[in-house]
Amino acid sequence: MTKRLAILGTCASEDWVRYQNQRTALDVGLVPKRFHASIISLCAKPLSPPKDLGDISEADKLMICRDFSKSFLHELVETQPDCLLVDLASDGLDGVIAYDGSWLTPTYIFRGSALSKQARGNMVLTADGTPRRYLSLFRASLLALKDFLNRHLPGCRVILHKARFADSYRNAQDEIVSFSEGKLKLNRTANWNAAVLEDMFVQQFRCDVISLLDHPVLGDEQHVWGIGALHFERSYYTRFSEALRTLLDAAPAPPGQSDRV
Repeated sequence: MTKRLAILGTCASEDWVRYQNQRTALDVGLVPKRFHASIISLCAKPLSPPKDLGDISEADKLMICRDFSKSFLHELVETQPDCLLVDLASDGLDGVIAYDGSWLTPTYIFRGSALSKQARGNMVLTADGTPRRYLSLFRASLLALKDFLNRHLPGCRVILHKARFADSYRNAQDEIVSFSEGKLKLNRTANWNAAVLEDMFVQQFRCDVISLLDHPVLGDEQHVWGIGALHFERSYYTRFSEALRTLLDAAPAPPGQSDRV
């Protein structure tokens, strides 16, 4: 029986689908997906998307517009997924930016659009830079999301994926290459932030947890999306799909507990 799986996170929680063995592939339908949007932004006041986003792709425009409208919540209600898969990599990396009485996620797509100039000087909150304000807002947003799921999707199972940015990647010559010092510093800070936010998440949600941190995480130059700290080797996706299968075959975590795989 097909499991309907919604994703709130990054490509780290979706790309495993592309690398499945077709003979043993999990029977899942991805409905819906929401990438690179923080939980704070998702639970903030909806905004009307701007008309001029500059010279960016239609896919990137759609991603920004969805961050404005917070439409993912309505999509969850409409599709009634069996499971919600969450990772907090974007929350740890990007933080949030104040915009027109609400919050948005200042992703690389946001920064490459016309919004970057329009929002120059707006307040930015991050888990490491402004911890008191950011963590207070994150905690309130977790409570809002929890209340939303309890009211509108009481049967939806929540799975937390502890996604981490890689320090290095394997190139086409099978050599291990480190990311630049600047990227390493940024990504390690994001990983530290994500760990803090994950602890807060499991305190609020009855959820299962997928953690593959017992093995080194490597990027892959030959990944379908190219080099990136969240574009992993095939072996990572194999282990992820096996862990997800184990969870889907088992009963959900009991109230007040988090099962880790």
